[in-house]
Amino acid sequence: MEQTELILNQQISYAANIGDMAILTFNACFPDSIVGFLPSKMTEIFFLYYLFSSMKKQFLSTAVLNTQLNLNIERISNLFTVIPPLDEQVKITKFLEKELQNIDQQKAKIKEAIELLKEYRTALITNAVTGKIDVRQFPIP
Repeated sequence: MEQTELILNQQISYAANIGDMAILTFNACFPDSIVGFLPSKMTEIFFLYYLFSSMKKQFLSTAVLNTQLNLNIERISNLFTVIPPLDEQVKITKFLEKELQNIDQQKAKIKEAIELLKEYRTALITNAVTGKIDVRQFPIP
């Protein structure tokens, strides 16, 4: 497996065969099935992460399927995007992080509500089976 040169500092790694991404905070070498990006000082790392996340379909559309879906730097090098100035990248990143935090909070509330409904269902079934409530008055659909 061909290894690329050592990449230092923060970097984005795109696992080509499954489309997962990670921001690395340690030195790493990449095989040819992983595409590594080292952003310039004028690129905010989390902006790049969100940008690449939004481009997942475009990345994967360039992939080749043999025994597994795979892409590499040659395949994705023809994809283009616009990178705004650094201050705009920071604003966009902060906005996205705030919105994602709101989404995560809503997901947690929904999960909590689902668990509560499951508890209510269990209690209702228990009460019906033990005769604590009379269910004969409810029509069967």
